[in-house]
Parts: sequence; structure tokens; C-alpha cells
Amino acid sequence: MQIKSYLIIIVTFIFGFVLSAIPLPDTVSNWRPSLVPLILIYWCMALPNRFGIKSAWFLGMVFDVQKSFVLGQHAIGFIFLAYIILKNHKRIRVYPLPQQAMIVFIYLLIYKSIMLLIMFLSGSVLHTWSYWLPIVTSVLLWPFLFLGMRYFRRRYNIS
Repeated sequence: MQIKSYLIIIVTFIFGFVLSAIPLPDTVSNWRPSLVPLILIYWCMALPNRFGIKSAWFLGMVFDVQKSFVLGQHAIGFIFLAYIILKNHKRIRVYPLPQQAMIVFIYLLIYKSIMLLIMFLSGSVLHTWSYWLPIVTSVLLWPFLFLGMRYFRRRYNIS
């Protein structure tokens, strides 16, 4: 039973990685939601005893390799997200979905700020305001992603 639950968690992340790798036109790609961080937030909140800092580090390293970023850049951001969710998961879980979405907005804003700082320190080109657009679409997607992931977690008895 435990192997099946790990497999489902891995499949959700593979789904996030695949959707983040699909090429989109420039006008649409600026609005692409941050799926992997959203899935990370969900699993850290839903299963804090099984999903944490080590998993976030590993996913961040894989994401850096997939997207050809500075190695460790997203690992740092994912570790921050995992840490803050693990510290506050009991509080966040009891909030209604609109309040959860606002908390996710704040966490993603901090996460994207960390990514921007690392890009700036590594000498990358500074981004325009469109750099922040994925936060908006991610917050709008959060209630649907949360409800869908919770449905699968309950259906397959992942705990």
C-alpha cells in the first residue's frame, strides 16, 4: 500500500514537470502557473510527516536540471517553501480555500523573489513585470488543484 501511495505522489510531480516543460507561445508562457511549487505546497501541507525538506531539495535539483537553471537555484526556493509550509501546515489546512489561496500567493511571491535574487546574483538578465504573472495564475489555479489532489489522496488512501 505504501509503494502505491509513493507512486501516486511521484506521478503528480511528473505531471507537474511535464506540464512545465511543454513549449507554449510567448504570450501564453508568461502566464504559465508554477505547477511544481504548487504540488510541492500541497504535499507538504497534506503529508508533512512523509514529505519535507529532503524531498523539496531533490525536486528543486531535478527542476534546475530540467529547466537549465543554476544548479541549486530552485532547490533553495523549494526548501524555503517546504520549510514554511511544514511550520504552518496545521494552520493553513483549516483555512477556507480563498484564504489558502492568499497564503499561497504570499509564499509564491517570496519564492519568486528568492529566484529573482539568485538570478540577479548569478548575472542573469533582469526580468520585466511579466516575471510575476505566474503567481496570479497559480493562485487562481490553487483551489482546483487542492480539491483535485485531495480527491486523489482520499480515493487512493494516501496518508
